[in-house]
Amino acid sequence: MPPRKKKEQEEVSVLDIVKASTGKELYSPSPIKIFIPTGVPQLDWAIGGFGWPSGRIVELFGPPGSGKTGLALIACRSAITMGGCAVFIDGEKALDVARLPKLGFSSVDPPNFYAYCPETLEDCHSIIEGILSNHSKLPNPIVIVWDSYVSCSPKAELEAIKKGKKETVAMSSRANSAWFRRTVLNYAINSPVCIIIINQLRDTIGVWSPRPGAKTTKSPGGKALSFYSSLRVETNSPARIPATTNSQSPGIFMNCTVVKNRQGPSHRVANFPFYEEGHGGVDGISALIHYSILKGVLPISGNTVVYNNQKMMKPKLWSYLYENPQELEKLKSACRDMFNGRTDKKDVILYPTIPDEEIEESSDEVVEE
Repeated sequence: MPPRKKKEQEEVSVLDIVKASTGKELYSPSPIKIFIPTGVPQLDWAIGGFGWPSGRIVELFGPPGSGKTGLALIACRSAITMGGCAVFIDGEKALDVARLPKLGFSSVDPPNFYAYCPETLEDCHSIIEGILSNHSKLPNPIVIVWDSYVSCSPKAELEAIKKGKKETVAMSSRANSAWFRRTVLNYAINSPVCIIIINQLRDTIGVWSPRPGAKTTKSPGGKALSFYSSLRVETNSPARIPATTNSQSPGIFMNCTVVKNRQGPSHRVANFPFYEEGHGGVDGISALIHYSILKGVLPISGNTVVYNNQKMMKPKLWSYLYENPQELEKLKSACRDMFNGRTDKKDVILYPTIPDEEIEESSDEVVEE
């Protein structure tokens, strides 16, 4: 008998198998289309090169007074500048609208900026769900800031307290975890909405003599937020900027560490000054000058900076870079190469140190910043 011919098997794709098994099309995520600038070039580079990602959840956490709310408000300002809108969920009931013009907003009641004070945790969830499901009817991009993650109590906890029950452990954490699973993942992905959730830092209970390098603090509210967030940034303020006689506003030096990052390398650090009054909170040019001096991209001579073979005070250099966008872009490119480690320090320095007799003094009298 002649050998039997093997039955030809039809090729089946993974898409067909998934559709036959679940009855749904295979989900294929699209790349992030909109990035909201942070206002600081160093922080943009640390995050991934562009800014806060849309369609993702961002967690900002750190000790009190480290600039978390200010950084989130600047993200709101950037979204409004791009033609979008911003929603600030003030769970702590502590937002001062008089501070907004000092952070670069047009007024104490800027257009397309909305603040809401929720009463319960479910109110926060409802606001975010409503915006995510109707984002196509609103100006894009949209920034939602939740300040802060553990500031509101769920209805179940409030009712338990009214009934005299003392055990309300983890009610908020369980409610948030269930909300992340059922809602955010269905709406947030591929939307023009960036959700920035501000979290606190608290001492870890039971850690008396930790081993060297062990952390004694943790972010409260359970672990759901750290799992579902695509970007986690820890803020610190190691030093303050005192007010001086030349009307420089006080502020802090911020250290932002990217703890988790799904759009770029993690564990990058951005250092920059943050002003409490004026300068728009963070000034991109001032932050760039600070970084270039810190890393040696621009040499210094005494209390001046050497640029284009001239000694300039920082305010004079700021004005020069502001009036010459090409020079600003040149300095930004050199600092970006230094930050990303694509070149050696000696190859990045724009103007190497030269003898003082060959440096021209600036004729303008400028008070040092």
